[in-house]
Amino acid sequence: MGNQNDVVFCLQTNPPYAIFGHSMGALVAYEMCVQIEARSKSDDWAWAKPQALYVSGMRAPSLCGPVHDPDVENPTLSDLDGSDFWAAFERRYGANPDINKSPEIKAAILPKLRRDFAMMETYDASGFAEYKLNTRTCVIRAAGDDRTPQALTDAWHEHVAPGHVVQTPVFKGVSPTNEASGTYWGTPHRIVLDYPDEILAFLKRDLPPLFKIALLPSESDDPRVNDKEMLKELEMMYGDFTAWDLDYPPPDVGVP
Repeated sequence: MGNQNDVVFCLQTNPPYAIFGHSMGALVAYEMCVQIEARSKSDDWAWAKPQALYVSGMRAPSLCGPVHDPDVENPTLSDLDGSDFWAAFERRYGANPDINKSPEIKAAILPKLRRDFAMMETYDASGFAEYKLNTRTCVIRAAGDDRTPQALTDAWHEHVAPGHVVQTPVFKGVSPTNEASGTYWGTPHRIVLDYPDEILAFLKRDLPPLFKIALLPSESDDPRVNDKEMLKELEMMYGDFTAWDLDYPPPDVGVP
């Protein structure tokens, strides 16, 4: 550690971070971590690896594709069109009333959705069959999400080095308000949009201990590291740090 400015420069250019992905985004997040780990072995790679990977609402990469799809009636949607597509889509994810009010919107987004499903239905993780990710990986499931039965999410262990997979609690998939209304149109798979409260509470507990590494002024023996200046820099990057109720580590969360 040189001087205070050096510390601040380090924080701004290479801060610790985690990667979160839901549904198809979980596969994107997984591949990002694989690529970052692979590139980090190069001498000219200057960026830190993620402290954690959070994969939500997605079966293990090795179990993607129609063969393992929980939807046995329509394991593929990319080959459906018109009313057949929407009937299968709504059976999986619910009938969005805003979309159904506008035939024009439905017609506009149909080709894009079919392309997304085509990517998912043809996703092949066999190229990573021998690779074990060395990133702490939290597997997130929502109660009642029939897209992610435990039998298909447990297989994330196949893609991550031993001891690096964390099975989180099964979070409530639908908000109590929606559940009580009797008019909720969605499914628990929409948890990150409709009821992310429990996931956010978990992340608030889980993330700060991971970011403890060499960040807190109290961790430094360099007298030139000033608490107020350091926290100011952290707030610029991460928002109001006081909102995290920083207690390292929180009493109910251990450091992996």
